[in-house]
Amino acid sequence: MTFLNDLTPSSLSQAIPTLWDPKVRLDAARKSFFGKFVGNERSNMPIIERKDFTQEPGNQINIQIMSQLLQEGVVGDTTLEGSEEQFTLGQISVTPNVLRHAVAINWRAKKQINFDAIMGIGNVLSSWLARRIDEDMWLELLITDAPATMYAGNASSIATLGPGCTFGTDEISRARVAMERQGALPIKTVIDGEGEVDWYGCVISEVDAYQLKQDPIWKANLQYADPRGKANRIFTGAMGEYDGIWVYVYRGVKFSGRLGSYLRPEAQVSTALTSGAATIVVGTNANVNYTKFFTSAGTLLIGAEQITYTGKTNTTFTGCTRGANNTAAASAAVGALITQNNVGSAFFFGAEIAARAWGLDPTRITDVRDYGYEQGIGIMSYYGQRAIANSSGTMPNAVVMNTYSPNPNNV
Repeated sequence: MTFLNDLTPSSLSQAIPTLWDPKVRLDAARKSFFGKFVGNERSNMPIIERKDFTQEPGNQINIQIMSQLLQEGVVGDTTLEGSEEQFTLGQISVTPNVLRHAVAINWRAKKQINFDAIMGIGNVLSSWLARRIDEDMWLELLITDAPATMYAGNASSIATLGPGCTFGTDEISRARVAMERQGALPIKTVIDGEGEVDWYGCVISEVDAYQLKQDPIWKANLQYADPRGKANRIFTGAMGEYDGIWVYVYRGVKFSGRLGSYLRPEAQVSTALTSGAATIVVGTNANVNYTKFFTSAGTLLIGAEQITYTGKTNTTFTGCTRGANNTAAASAAVGALITQNNVGSAFFFGAEIAARAWGLDPTRITDVRDYGYEQGIGIMSYYGQRAIANSSGTMPNAVVMNTYSPNPNNV
């Protein structure tokens, strides 16, 4: 008989893999922001996913994408034979790579570890995996294969963004026109069992969401178009739809000094900053990428001071020129917020914006030493993601709009 307190590695070895692997995989899919937009080939969803577990890391997995028909067809008694349009399936190749992460366990902890603790490690690894998948996708969508770029308000460039260029309903309508003019594939949804409705999506940061909520047209849209009562989104705080575009919020993470997202880069001063310092320290753990979401060079904003920089590491901004653009160089205390000069990005999308391929579902791995004691529990998978771009390197089904995105608070 195995008692409840008999939690040696041998007694857990059969139960843990059976429950742990699918739980991590399903939890990661549920926690991932882009999980709600995933579909199979020809599903007309934004993220087209394919699994091919016969592949090895580094092998390409080919994914079919939609191809529009362009010819006129024939009318009346005109012979169709010989005038058919050749149907071709577009194809994008994604190369999965190995992704691994693990949680270390010291020997004493292993003597006391129990089933719940191991499942708890699976929970934190699934959260890590979901965040990593989302951040890899944002890197593809916003940096690697950048879509056409617009600017909020009356701005014509990032440098001209200012207080009149926050995100609002006019920006949503302008972006819809831009999507339609470049022939973006809409996402189709059946409403209440009736006909299909074409719509696009938009993802914004929590700061741009705050700005949108100040727009009186947005408020009126929710007040009068949504159902009356407590379910109205004015009271729930959820975002909604405007001009056929559903608005979603992707919130920047904040933990252990790491802030922001690719939609709104943020960091914070971790070593008190003097007015003449040419290096800005933003973190203390060299294994954590505190500057991940910032461009490789650009302009920072700390308080009222603009600072240009020419390089970055995981924990620092380097080559800084203080008091840029006629601002005054100033000292900054630990915890002071750093932004990419208050620049945000609103991402508008239709169907088939990216492809995702899996060569191996997330799988439990262990590091066993010292006569059978597990000293690490980790996760391994083969996967890859790639934005769907045309021959000119632009994304036909997406548009990005840069916004003036000031933090409304001091935290």
